[in-house]
Amino acid sequence: MGGHLKATLITIPTQIQQFVDKKWTADQLKKWVSGAGGKLSAKFIEGETTHVVCSEKSWKEQGPVIQAALAYNEKMTECEKRSPAGNGTAKIVKILSPDWLEEALTNSCKPNPGSYSWEKMDRKAMLIDRQAEKAAARVEKEFSGPRTTQGLMAEVLQEVTEKYISLEDKAQLERDIQIKKQAVIEAAKEEAAQKLREREQAALFRKGAKKARNEIFSGRLST
Repeated sequence: MGGHLKATLITIPTQIQQFVDKKWTADQLKKWVSGAGGKLSAKFIEGETTHVVCSEKSWKEQGPVIQAALAYNEKMTECEKRSPAGNGTAKIVKILSPDWLEEALTNSCKPNPGSYSWEKMDRKAMLIDRQAEKAAARVEKEFSGPRTTQGLMAEVLQEVTEKYISLEDKAQLERDIQIKKQAVIEAAKEEAAQKLREREQAALFRKGAKKARNEIFSGRLST
């Protein structure tokens, strides 16, 4: 392995099942990370830890190491805000999924942490859930809203047919309605996720284009 993890101190607070399944021992991980120029620790070392790698369960439980990393990031962000020379370069600890370290070790690279950040993945999930809630509200209004045509028709139909429909048929009707609601919600989630993916791809394209322009410009200046 090369030095692709140079200047990194990776904290792994708890055993990660993903690595256990691969039969990667703690000693092996330490050896591989060291061979790539980095360091591995089970403890969070303020000012030294650069990455925390943990499972989704550990992230959601917010144990001592995760809390320490978040508190450190908040402190560094506040210092950056108060600094007159603040330029957005605060040293933030990245809290990542095990996939980041697996890719780093398997492909001898230092992957972009953005795709593996638990904080970013949580924000995406929240945005998607928000879209799903809006979709659910629309479906609820469509089926039960007294001001909509479908809502009024549903009310009239219910009044006229109530005494002729068996309990079994009513239960089936409710199930059908719930299935349609869920289908709309799932479609809204997928649409929201697709929009986020397109936005991220566009941002990466703009970043690549800017880098290419800078390289071309630099080449012209040096000739």
